[in-house]
Amino acid sequence: MGPYRLHDTTHGGLGRGATAGIAPRPAPRRTEPVPGPPRPHQGEAQLTILVRSVDALTGRSYSAATNQQLSLMSISCIADTKQQGVILAAKRRLGAPTQADVARRAGVSQATVSAVVNGRAASHRIPPETERMVRDAVRDLGYAANPAARSLKGKRNRILGVHTFEAVFPIASRDFYHEFLIGVEEQAVAEGYDLLLFTSTERPDGQRQLYSDGSNRLNVADGSVLLGVAHDHSDLARLSREGYPFVHIGRREVPGAEIAWVSADYAAATRDAVARLVELGHRRVGYLGITHRVEAVADRESGYRAACAELGIPALPVMMNAHELTVEWFDHALAHGMTAFLAEDESFAGRLQGFATERGLAIPEHLSVVVLRDAAGGPRPGVPWSCVGIPRREIGREAVRLLVETLSGPPAHRDDQVLLPCSPPEATTVAAVPADADGGAR
Repeated sequence: MGPYRLHDTTHGGLGRGATAGIAPRPAPRRTEPVPGPPRPHQGEAQLTILVRSVDALTGRSYSAATNQQLSLMSISCIADTKQQGVILAAKRRLGAPTQADVARRAGVSQATVSAVVNGRAASHRIPPETERMVRDAVRDLGYAANPAARSLKGKRNRILGVHTFEAVFPIASRDFYHEFLIGVEEQAVAEGYDLLLFTSTERPDGQRQLYSDGSNRLNVADGSVLLGVAHDHSDLARLSREGYPFVHIGRREVPGAEIAWVSADYAAATRDAVARLVELGHRRVGYLGITHRVEAVADRESGYRAACAELGIPALPVMMNAHELTVEWFDHALAHGMTAFLAEDESFAGRLQGFATERGLAIPEHLSVVVLRDAAGGPRPGVPWSCVGIPRREIGREAVRLLVETLSGPPAHRDDQVLLPCSPPEATTVAAVPADADGGAR
């Protein structure tokens, strides 16, 4: 696979002139989501993440179980080998329990303890009673395997890192990335991995960095899942060059680098939304896009333009901030026959609703609106926006599956770029074009 191709996209129709578009990668694998493990409570996600803090000299492990939120601690990850050695020496001085202590307590060899705590009891044919004795000793002594020590020996930790480029880790249930994180946690448990959350912020602007003093902060984990929008892709390019295993949630274009990612198929979802509007008689479908053109929004626009070309209707995209959308623009759009709009963000839909109310119009009776991502509100109480559903939890699960496959060995026929289908919009704010509308079928 070669580097991504950038091109200029000129926007016709109403509104602003031109913007830079990002060409989508050709033919990634499109996968149906696989159901994840059952959740402990109906309608709720019991989120349990084991967080191992590398800079905690006591060697304790910490767990936090909550409903729809994480109890997080700031973790300072040590990647430098010399610093890791200092930590190990400090642990010994503080008397933290070791595998030798566990072996003496259980009355077995240290090799037996190592096999049990590293999940290899079955392959080493350790009797169940012996395994139970070792685990009892581990519990009684409060022993926790040290990931830094395993890294020094070049062994796997069975720990996956999770890093976000966002300024705040997505612990709130309303956060866009929260459901991704739940899917990551669910699949990590199913695969037998713990999660290490990289939460320290290095830059004054709040943008989280992968490297600190030239060292990869993620190295303490076997591999990592990355999420969030980074304004600078240089860290991703460097990770790729160094061969560190990672999977990004969301499609990412990094020139000269091959990035493994899992994303929603935004282009296909947008094509389907346009096709449905055309089936309902709409012939002039406007497109309201945000000005910050990251890969996900570029994919939506690409799907819109492709659908317009295939269906023989004009492409009428406008790129602006929601607050720049005025009632004068709205009047101009209606005068030119627009009867439906696709909105990249719910804020556009809210503005359209306000303008429609000012003009004595109703949604969807006089105007159809589709939001191209999940939306929380609607034009009036009890009527949610027709919106494209993003399979967030499934994407999180698939990212972990792909990462574990990567860690298992070299790719034979593995697809490192995966698209998952979105759920189609409900017909809550979409209806047939009014018979007297200029933009409808005659």
